[in-house]
Order: sequence, then C-alpha cells, then structure tokens
Amino acid sequence: RIGIARALSRDSELLLLDEPTSALDSETENRVQKNTKKFLDKKTVITTTHKLEIAKYADKIFVFQEGKIVAQGRHVDLIKKQGPYLNLWASQKENNKS
Repeated sequence: RIGIARALSRDSELLLLDEPTSALDSETENRVQKNTKKFLDKKTVITTTHKLEIAKYADKIFVFQEGKIVAQGRHVDLIKKQGPYLNLWASQKENNKS
C-alpha cells in the first residue's frame, strides 16, 4: 500500500506499476482500485498484472503469450473476440469461486 501511495503522490504524467496489488487481499485491492481512479485521471498509467479484474479498467489491454502480443483492445472487445483473453478471464473467475 505504501508503494502505491508513493507512486500516486508523485506529480508525473506517466506512472509505471508492476503488479501493484499483488500483496493485497481482494477486499483491500478493490478499495485501492476504487480510490486511485480519481488520482489517475490525467495520467498515463502502464500496469503489468496477472489479475484481469484490474486490467478490465484499462483503456487498452495487451495480452502476451511467450513474449508476443496475441491480443489487444478494451476488456469488452476482448471478451467478445472469444480468444486468449476470454480464456484467461474465465479461468480466473472460476478460480475465484473456489
């Protein structure tokens, strides 16, 4: 949480976040996600994440497999394409039910 707060407090136009919520439980992760949106409004944010629940809020998502981009677009568009992103999304949703 401290790392996220430090990143948000900087007055820069570009913010790089590498797995920013990986150490947080899902409840805290959801609160952080909701509360950080207002700070990120006029910034360019590049985030790497394995959690698609975070990625779905991005303006553009890039899906990588073996170092290559295999899909890109917005969450809703990638879901409609029924490709690798949808497979990952469904897998994570299923794992979260367990």
